[in-house]
Amino acid sequence: MATKNFFKENSFVILKDFIKEDVIKEIKNEIYIEIIKLLDILYKQNLISGQYKNDQLSADEKLLLAESEYIGTTILLHTRFASRLPKFIGEYLFRNTELLQVISELLESTEISGHPEWNVRCKTPSNRYFEVPWHQDTAYLSKGSEIFNQITCWLTLVDINDTVLGPLELIPKALSDKTVYKHQLEKLKNSQYHDSWYLEVPVEEIPHTTPSQIITGLGAGSIVLFSNLTLHKSLPNLSKQKEIRWTIDIRFQKTQDPSGFYPLDQSNNETKMKLTTSQLNSNDNNNTNTNSNNSIVPLDIDYQKWSNESNLMTKDNVENNEEDLSNYSIEGPWFDRWLVDK
Repeated sequence: MATKNFFKENSFVILKDFIKEDVIKEIKNEIYIEIIKLLDILYKQNLISGQYKNDQLSADEKLLLAESEYIGTTILLHTRFASRLPKFIGEYLFRNTELLQVISELLESTEISGHPEWNVRCKTPSNRYFEVPWHQDTAYLSKGSEIFNQITCWLTLVDINDTVLGPLELIPKALSDKTVYKHQLEKLKNSQYHDSWYLEVPVEEIPHTTPSQIITGLGAGSIVLFSNLTLHKSLPNLSKQKEIRWTIDIRFQKTQDPSGFYPLDQSNNETKMKLTTSQLNSNDNNNTNTNSNNSIVPLDIDYQKWSNESNLMTKDNVENNEEDLSNYSIEGPWFDRWLVDK
């Protein structure tokens, strides 16, 4: 109840060391496998040299080396995960029983679905492409979707003890406050950001009645839960030791609500990634919301659907491993929304 009350009053809550250490290790191993797959493709297309093949280098060192040769490396790694669900995110995070119990409490529903946006973020030092400006998550969705409560789960895979690695910064506010602030495309603000895909709340629009909070003191496995209307940003990675800030963010919603990926009047036929339900199905023992101990039993995820689609980002680059990776631009439906509403 304390967690729920704090979330209602502040639109965020911190749960330290929530995901177990062995799970974090498995997640990182899966990410490292994808790093090597990507670097092999970049090498094949003559975009990087073969230095990364040095077995004495860690996966982080290989990624940093590749990025020094080809600036689009970390962006391409980001797009390999964006809206194409890896099984390790589905099983370790979306179907995490303890996490679903918290989400169910905060959304006040037993009918929970995974939202079709998730990200693996590798914030390398002094990389402006992963310095995310002030925004609300709902701004990336269809107009009107802000009336439906959605919760972002921001998970750190590394220790964030201070401001060096580029922590999360947010502005607390009551969950009942449904204000959507004016956003603009960062790429239109300054020619330096001509290839940015981010939205940004202009400085003059940011409320100053409540001080922002920089979220530090987090061990690997800690999570921050916040609403789709919470103003937040990430600070730059200033590490002199060439450390990478690894985080994952996923989102949850009530199954009955639209995701916001489509205009609200076109959302009736939208497929949902159902994770919990109160409806019993006598033909499927797994299709229950709780077991005899009254703990949530997550539903199975259809990976054939969710692992093969890119629902959010429209890219010119990675439809498959054989396509040209020399163009790493990212676009999305929010471009049209905020070009119109500028």
